[in-house]
Amino acid sequence: MICILRFRPTTIFISILLAGTLHFYSCSGDNPVTPNGDDQDFTEWIVQNPAPQGNVMNDVAFSGPDAATAVGSYGTIIRSEDSGAAWQYQKSGTNDFLYGVSFIDSEVGTAVGSGVILRTADSGKRWVKQLGGTGISYRGVSFTSHNIGTVVGDGGTILRTTDGGETWISQESGTNTDLAEVSFTDADNGVAIGYGTILLTTDGGETWDLQWNEDYGDLRDVSFFGPDVGMAVGNSATLQTIDGGTTWNILPPEVRAFESICLMDETAAISLSIGQPGKILITEDSWNTWDVHESGLGTGLKAIAFADGDKGIVVSNGQGITRTEDRGRTWEVVPAGLRVDLEDVSFADVDHGTAVGRFGGVLRTSDGGETWVRKQVETANPNGLFLFGVDFIDSDRGTAVGYHGIIIRTIDGGDFWTAVSSPSDETWEDVAFADENTGAIVGYGGTILRTIDGGDNWTAASSVEGGSHLYGVSFFNSEIGMAVGSTGTILRTLDRGANWTILSSGTDKSLSGICFIDSDTGIAVGGYGTILKTTDGGESWEITSSNADYHLYSVSFVDADTGFAVGGHEGSTVLKTTDGGESWVRQDAPATFIYTGVECIEETITIVGSNGTILRAE
Repeated sequence: MICILRFRPTTIFISILLAGTLHFYSCSGDNPVTPNGDDQDFTEWIVQNPAPQGNVMNDVAFSGPDAATAVGSYGTIIRSEDSGAAWQYQKSGTNDFLYGVSFIDSEVGTAVGSGVILRTADSGKRWVKQLGGTGISYRGVSFTSHNIGTVVGDGGTILRTTDGGETWISQESGTNTDLAEVSFTDADNGVAIGYGTILLTTDGGETWDLQWNEDYGDLRDVSFFGPDVGMAVGNSATLQTIDGGTTWNILPPEVRAFESICLMDETAAISLSIGQPGKILITEDSWNTWDVHESGLGTGLKAIAFADGDKGIVVSNGQGITRTEDRGRTWEVVPAGLRVDLEDVSFADVDHGTAVGRFGGVLRTSDGGETWVRKQVETANPNGLFLFGVDFIDSDRGTAVGYHGIIIRTIDGGDFWTAVSSPSDETWEDVAFADENTGAIVGYGGTILRTIDGGDNWTAASSVEGGSHLYGVSFFNSEIGMAVGSTGTILRTLDRGANWTILSSGTDKSLSGICFIDSDTGIAVGGYGTILKTTDGGESWEITSSNADYHLYSVSFVDADTGFAVGGHEGSTVLKTTDGGESWVRQDAPATFIYTGVECIEETITIVGSNGTILRAE
């Protein structure tokens, strides 16, 4: 990739079987709490692919006949206006995990999560943090009016508000058990459930009494139909009440292990199964028999909600979203976008960009990432393509490189790609252009290719003694470029890529990405969180603290001060600097996948990674 700073000119019961275990993290705190509006410095990311997202979604709630809101990890909030067929992202203002959501009407709703409570008064167009930084994970929320609501969470936490969330008062729960959900049937009567625990209030949440305290594992969801009939479900038992939660009966052993449940009337329910991953169970005969239905998803069904007797939505643990319009009998999976591992991304301007990856993955956007479309590659085996690097000269002309000497080129903005002759079958890792004619490709064995005709033809430029693999290449201008690779290799060219010389990096760690802020100042990133900085054009390099242990694959800068480095191993790593690379702070990002490429253009940042992940921020 070329790394040049670009500035902008001035009656059914449905349950879902648990496929995995929901982990609760114990926190103490029954003290009174007050709103905390302090925000940490973070970048708010929007997931553009997979669609509607690839994160864990923990809860979903309807706020009207067709409007629904779902919440999940890394502050993810998405909203549908058509019963789940299409979804749009909403800015939550936080990267904290969100676990529960509830709406009192079509506009007013509350979302709760890891130390945070959010509220919207306009259907999610704007979410306001009412509470933050408490260190307690809030799991469930229920409002009985615009002003009166209850939140439950870890360590037996119960909070109550009587002013719409402006202030929250800690209630005495009488337990230290983690509480997972709360449900009110009217202004006075409510039930909270947790690990082997059921609490009851009859005075609007001012006091709570223990109604059930037996070791039947995690209770994870509770649902009522009317004031009397309710069910609580979990990983080991299903309980029923017919007196508003005063007494509870355990249903037969075969009726157990549900993740989430929705009562449709006094005899019917729909649930998500734990013991049968991906299955949705329906009963219409007072829980005596259950019919099994396919959700269309695999494991990890998390939460279910119905707007009326027919329309319902299920969200999952990163596997997607499924919906029904026939009371749960058939389910349709919402299209999830392309889920191939992406390796690199290049933008010609803020609107036109291309991401490449494995199995012929070439995605193109012409609207700033609002939509990404897979493009055709004319090779003998396009699905066998493994592409690792891409760079565009302008909005029309681009080159991508990859496994076994593959070089492909487009001249129409990325709609169609054709193979270009390669002088070697080495694996190419990266490509960058210095200008419209001159470019370089780097790869295994220290091999460097050079073009002087815009990518039509490529010839060998030079190789590194000892065969060090080269993983990244970048040009600052039409003359000066650098390449990085294994064992701390850094190469520099001063003549448009014709000749390359070895520089001393001061590290033996593998380097994967490089970006120059100006002709003197550059940043290289690599293994074990290594970040190097030069202020003399590469003559010397200093190690800067990254606060990261995992491999960093790519780096890019918005301006002279602000830049991002990305990577990961078993999860994602995003680092941000605001002082030109002197120091770096880890950022929460809304996905749990490895990030392999980052591109900053003007004030827009795009990140790509495994599982087809594409993130964007401004």
